[in-house]
Amino acid sequence: MLLSLHIENIAIIRRLDIDFEQGFTALTGETGAGKSILIDSIGFLLGERVQRELLRHGAEKAMVSGLFGSFSESELSFFETLGIATDEDGTLLLERSMGSDGRSQCRINGRMVNLSLLRELASSLIHIHGQSDTALFAERLYALRTLDDYGTPHALLKEYEMAYKEFAAAKRALNEHSARESERLRLEDTLKRQIAEIRKASPRIGEEEQLFEKKNRLKNAERVSKLANFSYQALKGSEKASALVLLERVRQSFVQLQEMIPSLADSIESLDACISSIDDLAETVLVYAEEGGDDPTEQLNRLESRLDVLYHLSKRYGGSVEACLAFLEKAEKDLTELENFEDRRKELEKAVADAFALASQKALELHKIREVSAAELGKRLEETLKILDLPSIALTVSVKLRCENDELMCEEHGADDVSFLFSSSGEQQESILKIASGGEMSRVMLALRDVMAEKSGVKTAIYDEIDTGVSGKTARKIGLKMRSAAKRGQVFCVTHSAQVASLADRHLLIRKENIDGRPETAVTLLQGEERTEEIARILGGIRVTEAQRAAAFEMLTNREE
Repeated sequence: MLLSLHIENIAIIRRLDIDFEQGFTALTGETGAGKSILIDSIGFLLGERVQRELLRHGAEKAMVSGLFGSFSESELSFFETLGIATDEDGTLLLERSMGSDGRSQCRINGRMVNLSLLRELASSLIHIHGQSDTALFAERLYALRTLDDYGTPHALLKEYEMAYKEFAAAKRALNEHSARESERLRLEDTLKRQIAEIRKASPRIGEEEQLFEKKNRLKNAERVSKLANFSYQALKGSEKASALVLLERVRQSFVQLQEMIPSLADSIESLDACISSIDDLAETVLVYAEEGGDDPTEQLNRLESRLDVLYHLSKRYGGSVEACLAFLEKAEKDLTELENFEDRRKELEKAVADAFALASQKALELHKIREVSAAELGKRLEETLKILDLPSIALTVSVKLRCENDELMCEEHGADDVSFLFSSSGEQQESILKIASGGEMSRVMLALRDVMAEKSGVKTAIYDEIDTGVSGKTARKIGLKMRSAAKRGQVFCVTHSAQVASLADRHLLIRKENIDGRPETAVTLLQGEERTEEIARILGGIRVTEAQRAAAFEMLTNREE
């Protein structure tokens, strides 16, 4: 239940605080006073998209907050699934603000949350219904979604959704496979040529780096050979004065010394390690000393040729040897699939058939549930429409299976076409959009919202001029229906009908004032003579007569009847 509302800098509302109670509250006022802006502010709080122009001119920030309380156990359980807990006093404070840059921030009990979470929570707290809601009947899926909200188990909808996704994915894979059939031979030829080219070149990861290093050595072959040869001779090559020969002599001396000085045993091990290391170094450098033996120019030509092959191969297949090898792996896999094209097509066709069978099964289960729910919903709507002064109306929620060539047409939401069929005075039923008048459409929507609100358990409903186009006895019946619905929660109605306003438990007057040369919206709780005067104004227009005051007083006096 909405306990209070705080609004700052929304259009002509500079600052507004309103407290609410359970029951039926009417909101009236002259055109332009700010009634629609008040509803827009609540919509903004609930997460609706708004234009930057909603921000009051000259203000840096707009803000709306709403305090909610008196929650049921089911509501508290739902909040828990969203990761939301009420405050210590059992309330929730929703806040949303918007800066001059159009960006908004959302908070729940002071904790910043994303807009999607605010919307999900708000949808369980308040429903707003306007005159424009009747346009929803033109949406193809509106009737289906409404019927599912009324009586289709969520688990069954989820099962069908998963089955349909599998069917759609299998069908998409088959279509993609079939589309490749016309190009299969060309693709096979291309892949074979590409694979052969890469295999023939046999590129290896790291090969380019090795070739560039060797190329650099060959460019300096004479210098490299000279330096390497000198190093080899100094380390090992000379039989008289190389480092290795000298160390061997030192080792022999240490061996003789060890007989007299045993502690030199460790030193002999160190000498052995040095001799081994120098021998390894000599063998390593010998490779470079001998490298220039062949014609360096011929070797360079071979290297350049190999590097050129790797360069063009990499450029053609991804920019590097690694990418080229990855391309080869994928090409070989694609070629295997193409060579087994028919086998793969049969596999995909079987996958489509199996997925379709499961989706069809779930679609038929949905259809049976929807038929039962449609009959119940249609009956409830007709009962409510009788109360709303449409006793001869026949309203049916039609559920028909979509088939083509005796096969179900499964789509994202099932295989059903759902529509609201309408007739009056025994005429043939047709789509409600074709034959219902504006007043009838408003009452059908009111009946639908009332039945759905009772089913969903949402305690607060706001009706924005939904009684437009009706008057007199019919308007009074609409007011009585709202009054009855308010007994299980809250109902707010923005209205221009005296009959509706007079039936409310509380009456709020929305008026526009000039403060410091700028218009501002104010809200006043009407009681006693003030309320009588406002009802009389609605009845009479510009000039209020005593007769209208008397009629207004009678309406208010007899509203309990």
